[in-house]
Amino acid sequence: MTVFKGTVFTGRRAGGAMVAAVVALAAAAGCGGGAGKEAAAKRCESSASGDAAWAGDAANARALADLCERAAKAGQTQVVVYGAYAELFRPIWQDFAKRYPVKIVPKVQPPGATVSAVQSEVSSGRQVGDALMLGLESVSVCADKGLLQPFEPATVDDLPARYRDSEQRFYVPYGDVYGFMYNTKKMAEKDVPKNMDDLVSGRLKGFVLDEPSLGVLTAQSLMPLFKANRLTLDQMRKLKQNGKQVDSTRPYYDRLVTGETTMMPFASHMRYLRQKQNGAPVGFTAVPALSSLLYGSTAVIKGAPHEDAAKLWASWMLTPEAQKLIASKGLNTPLRPGVGTPPEWPDYHALESALPQIPPEDFNRVLQEFLAWVKPVNS
Repeated sequence: MTVFKGTVFTGRRAGGAMVAAVVALAAAAGCGGGAGKEAAAKRCESSASGDAAWAGDAANARALADLCERAAKAGQTQVVVYGAYAELFRPIWQDFAKRYPVKIVPKVQPPGATVSAVQSEVSSGRQVGDALMLGLESVSVCADKGLLQPFEPATVDDLPARYRDSEQRFYVPYGDVYGFMYNTKKMAEKDVPKNMDDLVSGRLKGFVLDEPSLGVLTAQSLMPLFKANRLTLDQMRKLKQNGKQVDSTRPYYDRLVTGETTMMPFASHMRYLRQKQNGAPVGFTAVPALSSLLYGSTAVIKGAPHEDAAKLWASWMLTPEAQKLIASKGLNTPLRPGVGTPPEWPDYHALESALPQIPPEDFNRVLQEFLAWVKPVNS
């Protein structure tokens, strides 16, 4: 006996009847799919109507609508985005889905594992991921390996050149300031170090940071200082002597709240804001020439199964609408000019002006130079 969509077929006659039913249902599914695509295309078209200030201008809104329509006609209803920020920004995707008939599906794994997964998928042609939303260190590695699809978003014109890869492989629409986060019951703002010499002087001991040789937050925060020849190996040795260096600072954010840890010199402003919203006794100070804005990047993976939808998403991330959401819901710093942040947030312009900034396409090369330079500290 075969049960098919509520119809029961028995005996020898079941074969012909079942084939007819399958054909009918397939046709219905095709009509439904066609109707679904048509409805999606209409939603795409409607996104370009009315006030276009959310997109920057009417030309941007039209270009995004055209991308959306191509995705709709191809049946692309989702974008699989690899990276921790894809999950952290989950509240923003609701706004994207309200504007376009496309769902964002975050997939999070460690950055190194993400790079390996993308390389495996691209080389095998069996792809799941469409896009990346990662720190610059991982995205630049993927770019150097030829794993990204270059394209120029219609919405990119207002993004400063320093936030673009010159080969159009990835873009930098947002960043997170890394500075001093401390327990206000254990430490006062006036006691925050004023410069690198002050930090390593021995006045403060036991502060927590990740091991610089790992190439993550501390290393990336210090790279502009290193590139400007304003960092010495003696300072790095004193940093190790006076601080507690760990593999990951993530567990220590909660310990800052309880007072088990007093201060972290290279801590996330976004994580500080989340703790502060929960009423935690924490403070945050960004110090020019010591604190940094660490960049977050977006990119489309070469051969993405939902390429047009992924390009739509990456282009939308550069619009005034998305940039405002990056601040309000993502608690990160938007980098499109004219999109402000709350006045109490660190002035990232002051941080970037204090030291020469590293061009995005040079990031991985300079990081490797820093890691080779700092190696004697642990030998």
